Amino acid sequence: MFKRRDMQAAIILPLILAGSVFMGTPVEASHEEPAKASTYPLPKYYQAYEECVRLRESNGHWTSRNPSRKYLGAYQMTQELANGATYWMVKRGDIARYLGTGNLKEQREFAEMLRSSSVHTWDPWLQTAAFRRTLDGHAKDQPWSGKFHWAGGRWSC
Repeated sequence: MFKRRDMQAAIILPLILAGSVFMGTPVEASHEEPAKASTYPLPKYYQAYEECVRLRESNGHWTSRNPSRKYLGAYQMTQELANGATYWMVKRGDIARYLGTGNLKEQREFAEMLRSSSVHTWDPWLQTAAFRRTLDGHAKDQPWSGKFHWAGGRWSC
């Protein structure tokens, strides 16, 4: 026979587990007001989506990390995804604009330095550049082709 306490647990535990599915992934972040948006020059057609994803994924905090440490920064990217974006950030001129140099060797060295650091420590401008290059699917002529990386979440964007 079940004890009353066991019966209560049998009823409450499934409700808690079901409810956690809708709560999204917790994010470790500062409890201060969300940081300001990046100054990266996003195309107008991405701006509303970018803000929605940034707020959904990290409450707007650039230094966020989820508890597993797998998803990082304002857009909760994996380090591998962000690292891959750095190659396109060089190719599409983002790092040249950020550094203010046309020297390709310096740009590549900087991209390598980014790959050796956690994306949640990157400047907001660089995180947004990585978001944009991933969202483009790395192709100028295919906007939105990388959107699947941010499918789902606490709400739809």
